[in-house]
Amino acid sequence: MTSALTIAERIFIPHSAYLYASARLDQAFEIANAGGDPDSFALVGPSRAGETTVLHNFLKNHPAVREAERNHVPVIFVPTPPLPSAKGLAGVILDTLGHPDPWRGTEQQITATVKRCLVGTGTKMLVFDEFQHFYDRWRRTAMIYVADWLKVLVNDTGITLVVSGLEQCLAVVDQNEQLANRLSSPITLSRFRWNIPQERGEFISILEAYQDEFRASHYDLPSLESERVAYKFWLATGGLMGFIAKLFRQAERAAIRGQRKLITLDDFHVAHQESIWAALRDPEAPKPFAASFLDRETADLNQRAMRIGEPIELPSAPFRHTPRRATRPSLSSVLVAKG
Repeated sequence: MTSALTIAERIFIPHSAYLYASARLDQAFEIANAGGDPDSFALVGPSRAGETTVLHNFLKNHPAVREAERNHVPVIFVPTPPLPSAKGLAGVILDTLGHPDPWRGTEQQITATVKRCLVGTGTKMLVFDEFQHFYDRWRRTAMIYVADWLKVLVNDTGITLVVSGLEQCLAVVDQNEQLANRLSSPITLSRFRWNIPQERGEFISILEAYQDEFRASHYDLPSLESERVAYKFWLATGGLMGFIAKLFRQAERAAIRGQRKLITLDDFHVAHQESIWAALRDPEAPKPFAASFLDRETADLNQRAMRIGEPIELPSAPFRHTPRRATRPSLSSVLVAKG
């Protein structure tokens, strides 16, 4: 038998939204490399819609290169830490560049070091992933100071900025007018919607591509191009590319363990239960591959599918009233009262 994941891992389907986002990134880099006015923008979408895949493939095409006298780093990819501070963010950038002591010094000192390093490494584009971490959902406000710090950094270096993550990214941008003015219209990588014929057709084409790859490796799969079967896959994945890949990977792993070349809808049911359904934490979430599932499209099912991949809202901490401690009267107040 071949090793696990050899088929599912190598399948890559550049659908239309991916191609558009990739083209915008390539164009922005070419403009920056030519010394033009930076074309900065936000790349947003729900989790597992494909933003990370777009960015990682872009980074592969623009790797760091060791030159005679320096490391040339054309693109820096920065994973935004939760609740970032300006100093902490500067340290993460330096750490990404391999600086030996990235967090040493004051905020001003580290910021100055970041600016020198960006110039010294010939960096043209700064990519912040998980940019929604700039948004404090407990206070429901953007971290204005940190966003201002980033805006000044971009202004002072002339670097192209790309921010990526969930749609809360736009809340951060919208609350900082100067940062918003630097960014072009956002690019959205969204889930495929079943009720939009063009998107439904592209979703079915993606399933057909998976089917062709598996059958080329002598796997026996059910016909996936029919709308009845494709609807099951859409309900199971919420139309998200990351979940489609995850479902096929899990089904392939089971086939490899069982040393078989047959993958049935029952196998996809088990794969869905193991890799997606349990993580949804919704006992009413549909199980479209189950034998008991009724093959009938309903508004309720569609709404549930559209919620797949959305972040789980944690309950707000209950307000606790803390009684004020009784304070002893001051000597002066006692004397005034007696007088």
